[in-house]
Amino acid sequence: MPAIAAVPSLSSAIIAAIRHDHHERAASSYSVHPEETSAAAAALLRSAPLLQDPAHDRHRRRHVFWTADRQRIYAALWATNASPAALQSFDECGADAFLLQQTADPTQYKFGLKTCRSRWCQPCQRERAAVIQANLQPLLTSGDLRFVTLTLQSGEEPLKLTLDRLYAAFKKLRATPLWKRTVTAGAAFTEMHHRPKQRRWHVHLHVLVRGAWIPHAELAGVWEACTAGSNIVDIRFVRCTEAAAQYVCKYVSKPGGCLHTQDPETLSEAVRALKGRRLLLTFGDWRTAKLSHDHSAEVWTIFDWCAVFTAGLRYDDEHANAIRAYLKAFLAGQDVGTFTLAPRAPPAALSDDTAFTF
Repeated sequence: MPAIAAVPSLSSAIIAAIRHDHHERAASSYSVHPEETSAAAAALLRSAPLLQDPAHDRHRRRHVFWTADRQRIYAALWATNASPAALQSFDECGADAFLLQQTADPTQYKFGLKTCRSRWCQPCQRERAAVIQANLQPLLTSGDLRFVTLTLQSGEEPLKLTLDRLYAAFKKLRATPLWKRTVTAGAAFTEMHHRPKQRRWHVHLHVLVRGAWIPHAELAGVWEACTAGSNIVDIRFVRCTEAAAQYVCKYVSKPGGCLHTQDPETLSEAVRALKGRRLLLTFGDWRTAKLSHDHSAEVWTIFDWCAVFTAGLRYDDEHANAIRAYLKAFLAGQDVGTFTLAPRAPPAALSDDTAFTF
């Protein structure tokens, strides 16, 4: 298949047709119940645009488990002046589908969803956490590993300033003789949560480190000096690398620790504070590790929808019709997986059009 510079996703006309088939059943389970929100949150939701109804069953199932929280997140993004493109991408996450062709074996096809990749989208962040865990696991096979938790004493300052202070202290810690003597590599994951009664943010760094034994008392003293007052640290030897990787990666899928908050001001503060901020830091020998890179995506190429639907609708091509049938099942929520289309010469009606040789 020739390279395609710009590949269209599933066309809006096709999505509209599929939505017509599934709208009534999906909409009933996708509504936001007013009693799930506080009065303040409900007021914000009324002023913000509502998320669209699901385009198809798979779109609905992708988000059904966090419907109310998703609407609150969308309202917070809108209230904090997120770009129209970001709002549209969040709204349409999972609505469009792509046809993928395996690079090594062009007879193998599968479908994928166009996702928003927003750090506030729970399905996207769960998928990202799985990628990070898969990439982190091989790094944990050699050397002594320890799980270090660094806590910053909470104050009344905004979340942005609290995180700035945490990251600055961690940078100082990595420059200390203790750290350089005992740590050769590592990855740090940020955790934060808000305590409404205290009206304070509590932030921590969960750090997987490779290296020598770290004396607890010495680390507590150095961390207190770096933070100007916080001496709460925890060090544990890692006996199960898989469990350790799974534990730290779970923080990737719950940014801000306030997805379920009923307070729109708290949620908006978190959205502003985390904009453009890295919540995963690598250092030492792991500094160049691309933990968020999905290597499995490299073996698949996006196939042009125009070829499929033009061939199917105009020429009644059997391969195109088969793909359309698989697509209908995929969007209905069925597990289609990878399917095979045996190689064959293009039909005579398509022989003059190389774009349709699949």
